[in-house]
Amino acid sequence: MKQPIMGTAVETVFDLFSRRKIWIFLLICAVALLAVVYLRYALLAPVDHDEVEHAHVGFRTLNGQLPYRDFYQNHWPAYWILSRQFLRAFPFSTHALLAGRIASLLALMGCWLLGLRLLGSFRGGRTRLGLALYTCALIILACKMEFHEARPDPIMVLIATAGLCFIPMRGNISFARALILGVLFGLSASVSTKMLPMAGIVPALIFLHCIRDRRLRPAAGLLPYGLGVLLGLLPTAVWIFRCELYDFFLLDVIGINSAVSKPWFLSFAFLRIPIYLSSVLGIVALFEIYKRRSNRDANGPLILALTILAGIGLAFLARHAARYNLQILIVPLSVGFAGLLIHLCMRIQVRSYQLLLCAALIGYPVFDLTSTLTNLRKNPGSLAWHDLQMMMELAKPGNRTCSAFSPSHPVFCHDVSGLSNGWDLLFAQQIREKRQAERFRRLWHDGIRKTIDLRPDIILRRDPESIWERAVESRLITPDELNALDALRPLYEVRQIGGREVWIRIGR
Repeated sequence: MKQPIMGTAVETVFDLFSRRKIWIFLLICAVALLAVVYLRYALLAPVDHDEVEHAHVGFRTLNGQLPYRDFYQNHWPAYWILSRQFLRAFPFSTHALLAGRIASLLALMGCWLLGLRLLGSFRGGRTRLGLALYTCALIILACKMEFHEARPDPIMVLIATAGLCFIPMRGNISFARALILGVLFGLSASVSTKMLPMAGIVPALIFLHCIRDRRLRPAAGLLPYGLGVLLGLLPTAVWIFRCELYDFFLLDVIGINSAVSKPWFLSFAFLRIPIYLSSVLGIVALFEIYKRRSNRDANGPLILALTILAGIGLAFLARHAARYNLQILIVPLSVGFAGLLIHLCMRIQVRSYQLLLCAALIGYPVFDLTSTLTNLRKNPGSLAWHDLQMMMELAKPGNRTCSAFSPSHPVFCHDVSGLSNGWDLLFAQQIREKRQAERFRRLWHDGIRKTIDLRPDIILRRDPESIWERAVESRLITPDELNALDALRPLYEVRQIGGREVWIRIGR
C-alpha cells in the first residue's frame, strides 16, 4: 500500500531538517538576524536617564567644574574622560549619546572576541554550533542587561573580561601575568566598583592551585597581583588627591553607596534573567567534567565557576536590583549556556533529538527577547531621541541655566538647583544614615529656593514622575514653596516636550 504523498513530503522535510549541517546553518542564520535586530534596537531605543546624567557630567567637567566638590555624583570618574570626547565632537546633539552607545556596542564585540578563549576551554566549544549558541546567549543577555546604553559598566566589563581571559587556561599563574592581571582588574575597578567581587577570582584560583600542587609556591603570585591592582587604581587615586577631592569622594561615592539598602528578596532578581539558570547548569556540568578528568590543570572551568560565585556575591552586595549590575557576567554566562547544550548534544546521538533540545532551550529566551527588540516605546524613565534633541536645542548657545531632572534636563545647560534626577528623591526618602539623609533634605530645600530666587532660563515643571509633587508629599519642600514656583509662570513660555511641561524664560 502506497503512503500518502503529503505524509511522504512531511517526512522528507523532517529528515532534511534533522541533518546536523542543515539545522546548524539555519541556527547561524537566525542568530545573525537576531544580531541585526538587536543592533537596530540598541541604536533606536529611547534614552535612559543614566545616559543623560553621564553626558551632563561630562559637560560640567568641560566647563571647569569638578565632580563631588562642585556637584553631587556617586559614580567613579574614569568614564567621564570618554564622555567628554563625545561632547566635544558633537555639541548640542544627541549624537554625543549615540557615540556613547556605539562605544558600548564595541565593548560588547570586544567581550565576544575575548570570550572565545573561554569558549575553547571545553570540547566542542569552538565548533559552528558552539559559536552560534554562545553568540545567541550573548545577545540575549546583552539586551536584558541593557549593555547597549552609554554607561560606565560596558567599559568596565570589557577590561574585567580581558582580565578573566588573560588567566592561563592551563597551569599556574606566573609573576608577570599576575601583575598584568592585577593592573587589568584595577583599571576595571577605577571605572566601576561593581567588578570588585571579580577581583577575588585570581586569589581564589591561586589558593586552589596551592591545594592542587600541595605547596605554597603559587601563593607568591598574590604579591604582584596586589601590586598590579594598586597600579591600576593609581591614576584615579592621583587625580582625586591632586584635585583635593578625597573627602568629597568618600562622601559622594563610598558614603552614599554604603548608606543605601534594599529588601533582601531583591537580591534574587537575577534569577529572572532568561537563560541564567541554564547557563549556571552549564558551568556546573563543565566543572564536573573537569573534576573527572585525569588532566586537572585546566583553569577554564574553574574560572567560570568562580565567576558565577562572585556574581552571586555581587547580586547581594549591589544597592539596587537593576539587571545591568550583572553585566560583568555576560561572557561567563554565555559560555556556560553554550557549554550546557554542547554537553547534552554530545550525549544525545539522534540528530533530530539534538535539534529539539536546542529549539527547546533557545526558543523561550528568543521569544521573550523578541517582544523587547520590537518595542521601542519609551517608559517614564526614558526620553525619545527627537524629544531629547529638542531639549538640547533649548540650551544653545551653552550659557543657559536650568532647573530640571534627568533625563529631562537639556544637556549643555547649567543646573542652578543642584538637583539631578529621581535618585535625589529616593535617597532623601530611604537613607537612614543621618549625615547623608540631612544632605539630601538640604539639597531639596536649597534647590527650590535657588530656582525661585534665580529664575533660571529653563524649568522642568511637570514630568511623568511628578517629581515636585512627590517632593511635597515627602515633606522635602513645602506646598508654599511649590506655589511660589508656580507663581513664576507668567515669566515663562510653556512647551510640551515628550510628555513633559517645560518652562522657557521669555526674552531669553
